[in-house]
Amino acid sequence: MRIAFYADALDYQYAGIYFYLRNLLDALHEHSDAHEYILVKSRESPEYTRFTQVIAPTKNFRYIRRFWRYVNTFPKLMNDIKPDVVIEPTHFGPFRLDKSIKRAAIIHDLTAVTHSHFHPRLSALIQSNFLEDVAQNADIIITNSEYTKTQVVYEFGIDRRRVDVLHPVIPQNVNPIKTLKPKIEWPYILHVGTLEPRKNLAVLVEAFDRVRAEYDGLKLVFVGKAGWRMGDFNRALANARWREDIILTDYISDQELLQWYDYASLCVFPSHIEGFGLPIAEALGRRRRVIVNDHASMKEAGSDVVYYTDVSDVSKLALRIQRVLDMTGDPPIPTGHLEKFGAKAIVKRFESIIERYVEKEKG
Repeated sequence: MRIAFYADALDYQYAGIYFYLRNLLDALHEHSDAHEYILVKSRESPEYTRFTQVIAPTKNFRYIRRFWRYVNTFPKLMNDIKPDVVIEPTHFGPFRLDKSIKRAAIIHDLTAVTHSHFHPRLSALIQSNFLEDVAQNADIIITNSEYTKTQVVYEFGIDRRRVDVLHPVIPQNVNPIKTLKPKIEWPYILHVGTLEPRKNLAVLVEAFDRVRAEYDGLKLVFVGKAGWRMGDFNRALANARWREDIILTDYISDQELLQWYDYASLCVFPSHIEGFGLPIAEALGRRRRVIVNDHASMKEAGSDVVYYTDVSDVSKLALRIQRVLDMTGDPPIPTGHLEKFGAKAIVKRFESIIERYVEKEKG
């Protein structure tokens, strides 16, 4: 079978969709021999030597240019190549394909539809107008979690049987081996993710301000690029009593990310809502203790091996942070929980989803 991915996200994304797609492609590159894979993107990715790469050059990834690529450039390429399936992972198609080509859409969350105030206006407007049509017109609908699947079914009125869940691939370190050396010599609380309002980061700054005096040298580290609508977060930083102990790293390399994970005293993710919550599972994969918001969207990533709290109450979050920081010994190894996010398990699930739809059509 010939399976094509629209993979521009590897060239311009820095958030969850990028990591979802990259980790999936890495796993397929290493563990899937049964099919031919085609990447359609703006520039070559030298690490994918086993994949055919179709290059449509561009340096402009603004919405209008991306829209043109997805409705004109990419469909022309695919209709000439004629793969069995085309997979679009960024909520934007696939569009205008020959009927012989299966359309697969990966949906990561519906927050631009259900919580539009957390998103840039243009992004919310486009997804509110296009995403339901994308889902309704897809032959194969894939979501990153059962929670997102339920949202798609409820919001768009789609039969549950048409939606398949493919969790992210989570790199795992089941042995207590740390990478290199710590980035800083002080204890620290870590948050990983784009700095944007959905992540609810102002409350974490306020909670840190309340507990900092109890822990000598404690830092708060935010790993991730600056996003949008950062007014509340910037005000919280400006008003923080312990501002000099708050570190913003911006976007960093994979190796640096592992270093920050491996020496964190605690990871905290107070998001209002997630599609899955990739950093939650990543932190568990690095054997860290993790606090997350007590919301249904975080339960698949966190299961029963994280510490849930009501993040709408800063006092409750601060108290939970203190209690977890005071724990002794190594965190338990969440091997059983993480196994279902392993590369081989996800590849097997991916192949079964795609093969079921294509073989059904051929049969």
